[in-house]
Amino acid sequence: MQNVIRNRVEHSPHIHFRPAEILCSILEINEKLLVKKFNGSLKNKFSNATKQRILKNQDFLRRNITPELYCRIDRITHAETGYIKCETGVVFNSVKLSNMLKNARFLFSFIATVGPEIDREMKRQTKQRRLSDAFVLDVMASLAIENMVDYIWKSVKAFCREKGLYTTLRLSPGYCDWPLEEQQKLFFLFKSRQSAITLSPSHLMTPRKTISGIFGISQHAQDAEHNPCRRCHKSKCPTRRV
Repeated sequence: MQNVIRNRVEHSPHIHFRPAEILCSILEINEKLLVKKFNGSLKNKFSNATKQRILKNQDFLRRNITPELYCRIDRITHAETGYIKCETGVVFNSVKLSNMLKNARFLFSFIATVGPEIDREMKRQTKQRRLSDAFVLDVMASLAIENMVDYIWKSVKAFCREKGLYTTLRLSPGYCDWPLEEQQKLFFLFKSRQSAITLSPSHLMTPRKTISGIFGISQHAQDAEHNPCRRCHKSKCPTRRV
């Protein structure tokens, strides 16, 4: 794990991500989200067997997660309807992404993972036909990596507000109208900086509990309020943010 990651926002001081806070954020599993993931409703409660599996997997996560974070900030040089281009020459194609970032000055790109041991443990559990254990661990690990990425976004947001800047929502390849194939371009930005995370020919990441994405940094407060979900007809989308 990179203990301290530093990036620049123009002439501003470095952004610091504190390792202890990252670990705390990962392990802070929201019980309401767990209930909803398992039961599809907040009205139901955990069975005693599920509670035991949750406790056991919490202990496993605490002992075995190995978070890694790779991030960078690049100036956005072009933002037209349907695409954005950053100073590295990489072009991302998405109408919703370009609308979200049309006034942003900088692009914050990241790849984050909670490590490979979770994948190994889920394979072991599945091989031993402990399918309920594997399901619980899968759900908890998904929440853990989401916690990690939320911590990063909120940390950058707080840093930017101190400098009179604003952050947009984050978006990942494969969501909205941003093609999953563009994952390759995002990985290109980190080609010389990371080897712990790999990309398959079908553009899926290993370890499985890995999230990549981008968000913008802008001088305009209204950019932080732009939400592509408000104009989307997919009312039952699990990642809908409205």
